[in-house]
Amino acid sequence: MHATQDQSASRKGRLIPWIHILSLLLGLLVVLTIFFGSAVTSRAAGDSDPTWNPFLFFNWWRPATGGLAIELDHRKFGTFVGLLALAHVILIFFGEPRRRLRILGYWVFGAICLQGVLGGVRVLSVNHEATIAFIANNLGKPDDFRIGLAMAHGFLAQMILAGYFWIWLQTKRPWSNKEYEAWASPQAGRTQRSLAIVCWMLALQLILGTFLRHDRDPRHLLVWIHLGWGLTTAAMLLFVGTRSRARHPGAGSLGRLTGLARTLVILQVFLGFLAWAFVLDQQQAASWDLNLMMRAAHQLNGAFVLAVSIAAALRARLVLRSCPPQESVTPVEGEGAVL
Repeated sequence: MHATQDQSASRKGRLIPWIHILSLLLGLLVVLTIFFGSAVTSRAAGDSDPTWNPFLFFNWWRPATGGLAIELDHRKFGTFVGLLALAHVILIFFGEPRRRLRILGYWVFGAICLQGVLGGVRVLSVNHEATIAFIANNLGKPDDFRIGLAMAHGFLAQMILAGYFWIWLQTKRPWSNKEYEAWASPQAGRTQRSLAIVCWMLALQLILGTFLRHDRDPRHLLVWIHLGWGLTTAAMLLFVGTRSRARHPGAGSLGRLTGLARTLVILQVFLGFLAWAFVLDQQQAASWDLNLMMRAAHQLNGAFVLAVSIAAALRARLVLRSCPPQESVTPVEGEGAVL
């Protein structure tokens, strides 16, 4: 019986490198999809193609210019992501031995399917008379409903990127090995909680930013809340990242992730002020001018910050173990947590 289980695990293990490669490819495609989606919002081009039918996706390859070209490019990359995600979840089902990682793969695939539906319904909520009437009669103001759909559509894409980033890390050697070197530290629990709090703070900040991008009022009260909360979150991330690296110098992968998150959040603050300056200038973003590029870069970098921070929080749960204060910080023999 043990021999049969070992053979099954060995067969599954052969597919992990392919899961790793496909996770990387999907992550890159999601990055491009977010970038083009941000450009669509900046150009207010989401309704440049008022029709949406997933069974007629070949129409998205027709010649186009201006905002319509950006909108169609956004749909093309979304189509590629959906097709590759189907192959990815099949590989996860047959090739990934870790139950929690399989569940994450299923969740990401389901999120991609929901993502496509949200984007399509958002288009119909503005351009399809029957859909507009249904919303007005049953769900409230169509414009408020449109903003809600657009916010969910944008934020879900960032969570999908975080999911594929974690799967990519977890299928990378030596991370794909079930045995992790766990580090005992009296500060382990505090570090784990602090990184989790940072992730929730970042998520709230991205939700606020998503609302403001679709509300398009540069002097809205929430702009100042977004600014203040963003600076607070950035300071928290810098503090927690620096402390965790100092407390757990032996957990190298955790230190690298928190270091990357700190670098990205500093860049995010800089990009945020640039994007706000362009919005205050009241200029409509043109095709791939500096205005559009800065806004898209700000949104995309925010997705990177969230993805890396979530990975750092999850990594901390894997490799850090609590111990009494009198014990020194040392590696723990045996397996760490398996995710």
